[in-house]
Amino acid sequence: SASLRTMAHFLDSLRCGADIATAPYKILKEWGESGMPIPDDNKNAKSSALSLIPYQNLNINQSWREYDLHHELTNKGLEKFATDWNNLIKN
Repeated sequence: SASLRTMAHFLDSLRCGADIATAPYKILKEWGESGMPIPDDNKNAKSSALSLIPYQNLNINQSWREYDLHHELTNKGLEKFATDWNNLIKN
C-alpha cells in the first residue's frame, strides 16, 4: 500500500493484508501510540474514507509503455520530488 494519509487508510491496508506500506511518520506514530492494533481479517469491513477502483481488463502482453499511467496526483508528486531534490543538491 502506498501513500497512506490517514489512520483509516493505514488500518484498512493492514486489514487487507498488505506486506509493505508507506505512510507519513505522523500516521506511524499515531498507530504506535494507539498500541499498534492489527485489525481482524474482515473482508466485509470497509472504511468510509475509501472508494472503489473501477476494474479494467488489461492486455498483460503489451509493452508497459502502452498503458495509460497518467494521474494528476502522480504528476504533482513527481514535480514536488524534483523540486525537493534540486533544492537538496543546490545546497
